[in-house]
Amino acid sequence: MGTMSRRSFSAEDILEMMSTNCGARYYKKDYDNPKYQNPDMCAKCGGKCCKRCGCFFSPDDFSVLNFEALVNEIEKGYITIELIDLDQFYMEGFAWVMRMRNKNGPIVERRMIRPNSECIMLTERGCAFGYEHRPTGGRLLIPCEHGECESDYSTEKAIREWLNYQRLLRQLVEHFESALNTAG
Repeated sequence: MGTMSRRSFSAEDILEMMSTNCGARYYKKDYDNPKYQNPDMCAKCGGKCCKRCGCFFSPDDFSVLNFEALVNEIEKGYITIELIDLDQFYMEGFAWVMRMRNKNGPIVERRMIRPNSECIMLTERGCAFGYEHRPTGGRLLIPCEHGECESDYSTEKAIREWLNYQRLLRQLVEHFESALNTAG
């Protein structure tokens, strides 16, 4: 059995990805596929997946991707900017992504192990957002009979889509950490 080696992105790799994926639309997303929409099955399990962690946003989930627009969205209180160690994906380094915030979770999550905590938008009746307003990770979730749902929008896909926006995400992290330090 062969061993997997760590993959490190060079500047050339990243530039190639940026030119070939034209920004956020790295993965085709079929939001209208009925396999993602089964509220009865979701109601049966009570949102087990949403009780583990908030789902990922894609850059596609935002109509405007600039500093001011994202500050306004993040200040609404339901978004976390999370740092992910790329080692688990056989790459080197770290990358920032955006996902739904967990209850009592911070705006900036620097822990290398994602906390196992309920999504801030989970209610007794399911997600507080209607299907069309959920992040990509929630909209591309495939409900399963026994509550072991799968997402067609994996952590790795989220990382790859957010690679083009690392500078912007770092600026947002600096902004919110600076505001926290000033307030504290």
